[in-house]
Amino acid sequence: MNIKDIQQLIKFVAKSGVSEVKIKSKDLK
Repeated sequence: MNIKDIQQLIKFVAKSGVSEVKIKSKDLK
């Protein structure tokens, strides 16, 4: 893996994490 692959992976994980947090927040409300 090169630096670009790692950066894309981090962005993907970050977006996925944000989506999961939003879904969990809706469930709590």
